Amino acid sequence: MENNTENKKYKYIAFISYRHTKPDFEIAEKIHQAIESFRVPKELNIDGKYNELRVFRDREELTTKDLSESLDEALRESEYLIIVCSKRTPLSPWCTREVREFKKYHDDSKIIPILIEGEPYESFNEELTNLR
Repeated sequence: MENNTENKKYKYIAFISYRHTKPDFEIAEKIHQAIESFRVPKELNIDGKYNELRVFRDREELTTKDLSESLDEALRESEYLIIVCSKRTPLSPWCTREVREFKKYHDDSKIIPILIEGEPYESFNEELTNLR
């Protein structure tokens, strides 16, 4: 895990990880829209300006680079990881990989699982059940 992340300026406030099945991707899209449309009051910003909250969701932000390279770069450049968790999440090697990669550069406290279905024991992948 990288040290000195408290003062780092991130490109994205969050990376959203999810399965590309219904209703997971629909909920990921709603979370994305809700975060990016939220306006932080200028009184709460250090510079006194309105700051936009930018979110990485693969359907919106992927570049023409290699998929793994693009995702890894976005994970490093995201302050938080939001993972939409359903009974389908543990079946996704990509969701597991995204959590594992995020943990290389960030503290576990920066991971936000959102349980949309089932219980944690059936909807969290192994990487999420071992958060510190």
